[in-house]
Amino acid sequence: MVGGQDKPGPGPLSRWRSGAGVATLKGLTVPDMDTIKPVVTDAPAGRHMGDLSRGGTNWKVYLETRPQGNLVGGRVHFASEQAVRSSAWIFLEWSEQEAVHRFNEFSPIELWKILESLS
Repeated sequence: MVGGQDKPGPGPLSRWRSGAGVATLKGLTVPDMDTIKPVVTDAPAGRHMGDLSRGGTNWKVYLETRPQGNLVGGRVHFASEQAVRSSAWIFLEWSEQEAVHRFNEFSPIELWKILESLS
């Protein structure tokens, strides 16, 4: 555990190269785990998973999880200075940790495709 949070499991976000508290993987940056603070108003418990940047456009990416019976549902929020876009509940896992693991299986390109589909 780092900063009270489980470090993400195998996946694109966990294979980053560290440098001054911020890491980059093909356009996706991941903050130091101690600096994570939720800011999406409709998902106050959302976990900041990283940032997408391309051509001067920057989006903060959050994973929101909620109990759904014996399972945990999850959805992704993208927040820029001008807008917030949210996916449907696209994850249904046994635990929050498994939802985070499933999120980490998405590549930055797949996250961009989800974001573009929400336009």
